[in-house]
Amino acid sequence: MRRRKSSTGLVDGQQAAGNFDPVREFMTWSDKQGGGCMILNSFNKSQPPEVPQMLYSAVVEQARQPAFFLHHGFADTVTGRFDCLALHLYLFTRRLVADPHPLAASLNQEVFDHFVRDTDRALRELGVGDTSVAKRNKKLLRGFYAMVDELGAPLGNGDETLLAETLAARFKEHEGDQATFDASVIARYTLDCAEHLQAQDMEAILAGRLTWPDVPPRKGRHARNDRTTRR
Repeated sequence: MRRRKSSTGLVDGQQAAGNFDPVREFMTWSDKQGGGCMILNSFNKSQPPEVPQMLYSAVVEQARQPAFFLHHGFADTVTGRFDCLALHLYLFTRRLVADPHPLAASLNQEVFDHFVRDTDRALRELGVGDTSVAKRNKKLLRGFYAMVDELGAPLGNGDETLLAETLAARFKEHEGDQATFDASVIARYTLDCAEHLQAQDMEAILAGRLTWPDVPPRKGRHARNDRTTRR
């Protein structure tokens, strides 16, 4: 008996496999569709057009919290800020990819498109020439996809120790001598974010409402209260 495949090409039951990472599968499937998921974008547009921007702004606002740069070792540089934003976008994307709601995939793509355009705009504002923007943007996005591959297994398995090691290997090389990346605290925070995002109601997300756990103010003191980002 043949096993039925889903619309993304995955065989039923494959999601239960330990090596399945939904974000990586989404990115692979998106690339096969030409990178834009045009079919989904054409037919799943019932959410207001400002919702993707609201959600992307919520991701950016969280990634810009000063504690990441003052206490936890993300360098206050172009690369450091991109790293922090990419981590939060990955967590948000992971939440939507795993959701069965019929609008989740198209909303996910639209928020990701905001990220790509924002990266392009930021590079141009920094004075990167037109001929170099595309190459620099592709390099940054390759780093994002690599992070997706690296974090999928430890995050999915809830392995805090391996997650800390993976985060340290990914981000410490970018921070240089300017800061000490606090991998153990960021690993705990990342797991808390994944749990917190998963618990959020999809209808609230479709309305542009997104909440995050508070950023730990310093090592050893992780706050559990929620920050809510609203319109």
